[in-house]
Amino acid sequence: MKNLKFTFLLTAVLSMVGARTLAHDIEVANADGVTIYYNWVNNKTELSVSYRGSYSSEYSDYYTGNVVIPESVTYDGKTYPVTGIGESAFYYCKYLTSVVIPNSVTSIGERAFYRCEGLTSVIIPNSVTSIGGSAFSGCFGLTSVTIGNSVTSIGEWAFSGCSSLTNITISNSVMIIGSNAFDRTPWYDNQPDGLVYAGLVAYKYKGEMPNGTEIKIKEGTKSINYRIFYGCSGLSAITIPESVIYVGAEAFENTTWFNNLPDGLVYTGSVVYKYKGKISSGTDVVIKNGISSITSGAFLYDGGIKSVTIPNSVTHIGGSAFFGCSKLTAVYISDLESWCNITFGDREANPLLNAKHLYLNGEEIKDLVIPNSITNIKNYAFRGCHSFVSVTIPNSVTSIGEQAFQWCDNLASVTIPNSVTNIGQAVFSGCKSLPSVTIPNSITNINKYAFVQCSGLTSVTIPNSVKIIDYWAFSECDNLSSIHISDISAWCRISFQHGLSLGGKQGFKLYQDGKLVENVVVPNDATEITSTFSGCTNIFRSVTCYAVNPPTLGADQFKDYTIPLYVPKGSVLKYKAADNWRNFVIIREISEEQDVYLSVRQVNGMVRMKVDAEKPYFNLQIKADEGWMIHSVTLNENDVTAEVSEDGNYTTPVISSDAVLNIVFEKGGSGIAAQSASPLRVLAHGNTIQVSGAETGEQIVVYSVDGKLVERVKAEHGTAIITLPENQTYIVKGRTKTVKVRL
Repeated sequence: MKNLKFTFLLTAVLSMVGARTLAHDIEVANADGVTIYYNWVNNKTELSVSYRGSYSSEYSDYYTGNVVIPESVTYDGKTYPVTGIGESAFYYCKYLTSVVIPNSVTSIGERAFYRCEGLTSVIIPNSVTSIGGSAFSGCFGLTSVTIGNSVTSIGEWAFSGCSSLTNITISNSVMIIGSNAFDRTPWYDNQPDGLVYAGLVAYKYKGEMPNGTEIKIKEGTKSINYRIFYGCSGLSAITIPESVIYVGAEAFENTTWFNNLPDGLVYTGSVVYKYKGKISSGTDVVIKNGISSITSGAFLYDGGIKSVTIPNSVTHIGGSAFFGCSKLTAVYISDLESWCNITFGDREANPLLNAKHLYLNGEEIKDLVIPNSITNIKNYAFRGCHSFVSVTIPNSVTSIGEQAFQWCDNLASVTIPNSVTNIGQAVFSGCKSLPSVTIPNSITNINKYAFVQCSGLTSVTIPNSVKIIDYWAFSECDNLSSIHISDISAWCRISFQHGLSLGGKQGFKLYQDGKLVENVVVPNDATEITSTFSGCTNIFRSVTCYAVNPPTLGADQFKDYTIPLYVPKGSVLKYKAADNWRNFVIIREISEEQDVYLSVRQVNGMVRMKVDAEKPYFNLQIKADEGWMIHSVTLNENDVTAEVSEDGNYTTPVISSDAVLNIVFEKGGSGIAAQSASPLRVLAHGNTIQVSGAETGEQIVVYSVDGKLVERVKAEHGTAIITLPENQTYIVKGRTKTVKVRL
């Protein structure tokens, strides 16, 4: 054995930010000196305003005077948009007098401004789409509210008890207004008895309804509120225009008008309100064309439905619309794009949950191909469909909603393109026939429950882009035995939420670029290694940690503490004092240069080199001795002969200490690509090698790059023509010259 010394370059690593444990995640001071507290949302890519402390009433008077919520916040050198005002964010801040809500905010949470008694006016910008329940309830000083033209829903009791609220501007975008949203306000109290409208919503019937009342919903109305006429026995007739596309549950229950209707499907405007009476067993329900929505609970516990046909015009199916339809076996549609555009009110809304079989133009869909026109696969879109064997998602899709493919029991193949940047909670949970999945390199967060109970899952490929694996993402994947990555440092950067343990009952093997990981490299800014290797059954040879200060290390992360641990210069004592790190028997400083030993064995002219190094990653340079030349090179069974330099040397990329080099040397020349004074010329074209300048009768020999004889011919009149398969590299050897060519 000959000892050789090589110099290698250390590799830089990137950073990550540790997680916080308080109710608020971060706090950032505005330019005006006001500190605002925030929570991370949307996979830690956005922020939502929060309250200070562990619970909303702990610092209930914290926000006072004028508060300007910024559109974005810079934290730890990165800028994040502020997209929400969270639940109870300004709860009981009675000295808050005004708030500026930026156009970046899309939602205002429940009780966000509850009992902010000093607020006098608020403008809700056009970016906001939803206002939560009791959001402004009890704001006694509030006199006017302008609701932006993107808001579609206002929660129950949202402005109730605002005893000074006289002026409300409601945009035409509002479709749903919760119960008592404007009760106990001067605005509502000053409305005359009868049907009260809020924007284009029939909001509430005020006062007592006389017997024999006939109501005509005005043209242009888009929505009829939940329970608006519930128990109004005086309602004998109602006229509903086709403009109505949403009707709240139980809107007409216990009214004379509804009670007098014949049994069967009840349509209100362009809405299926409900099925009146008992559905006979084995009934095929066909929704008529032109219907835009199906009301919540429309077919609740109707055990007689055998199938349902849903027209292309339907865009909304309300919560629990088909819940409990235990005999439902088929859903019929005629356009897949239209189905993909349906919004489901909740996870019990989709009839597929019971039917389990989806038919397109009469043919059951087995291989689902999402249309190219779709950019967002909606929440619950295919939940519970057993007929799918494969799913192909096009590059047009950027987001897959929560539970979109939950419980697709027979799904065995799914293709997720790199265009997808978000996969929702429980998106593939319960897909027990799915054997493997490749997460695209556009994903940064694998959401909670994403693949829970995928009992057939054996292999997962996780890209370097992933920063967070949320809790229970792979829980109860009992057969998950291999996880594939391309960078061990990137793997160590992933934040595993709530101590998540990956792998099946027998644990998992971790592979980097198809090879078992044997050397762990922890980046310099890692803050914790507490779940990174939980369940991992690899046998590690070394650990290199570039963090100057020891990250938090879980007790179960490394099974063998006799392997060497390499740490930054000056950090050995820190690691020897740190919990669990101190268990390593050998703790050494990372050096810039070290001895690398090669075990050299010659077999039939081939030198096989087995690297033995303390350092997990390095470069090697191979140069033939005088009078010899490199014939071919393979690195870890991959042909890399083409990378031999013109001067006949070969330098490896950064390799690991378990790399294997196979090098074929041969006598003559100073390298495979070297030019000599030989008159021999070799030209390659198509599938033909043409040799000229040879001596008559000279042997022309062709080898493969691994040294195997491919062809042997004699030159005639100084030339030889050899036909060989294309797309391969060959070594062409004459008496005076050796040339490498590619066909």
